[in-house]
Amino acid sequence: MKPVIVFGISNFAKMLYIISKSINNVQVEAFLVDDEYYTDNEFCGLPVWRFSDLNHNMIETYDFLICVGYKKMRSRKIIFDKLSEKGCNFINFIHPSVTILPEVNIGKNNILLANVTIENNVNIGDNNVFWSQSLIAHDSIVCNHNFFAPRTVIAGHCVIGNLCFFGVNSFIVDNIKVSDETYLIAGSGLFKNTELYTRYGGNPARKIDSHEKTGICI
Repeated sequence: MKPVIVFGISNFAKMLYIISKSINNVQVEAFLVDDEYYTDNEFCGLPVWRFSDLNHNMIETYDFLICVGYKKMRSRKIIFDKLSEKGCNFINFIHPSVTILPEVNIGKNNILLANVTIENNVNIGDNNVFWSQSLIAHDSIVCNHNFFAPRTVIAGHCVIGNLCFFGVNSFIVDNIKVSDETYLIAGSGLFKNTELYTRYGGNPARKIDSHEKTGICI
């Protein structure tokens, strides 16, 4: 595997860099940021490069990992698309304690942290974050650019759209379809299909408001 450039210089990126030291096949060598966020040429003792510095030689030499959190969920897709258009090759970051059962398909630029479980016959798209102890149960589909906070539980035969956010200790029962840009508040339980661009909270979760214009901002 090639050495890795991490996009982002947040605490999330720092955490992944620290974890990477215990993963044999992930060697982070530099960080990358959008030009407007460039404030220093060093982060965690490694070089920081501007997006405008990205050239063909770097794209051929390095693999890439986007490490951007949930503050503005649509930004995660924008960055992924921008690097994809440049031809960057993305890795998946999988903590050694993760359990992945047979017949699982995983796309690219997915981050799976400590003690995540992915059960059998699950399909996962691109650019998702599965925080510690989250569970995706059997025969479910997860599309792209989603964020699963710690101890999120997605039950079997569910379909998760794009750009969704699931708060800490939230859960979804079997056979639920979660529409794009659904926001499920921490501790909430979802028992019915969701609407586009909608925030839900409670147990059972109920519709609170819409964020169609802004996307999910936390």
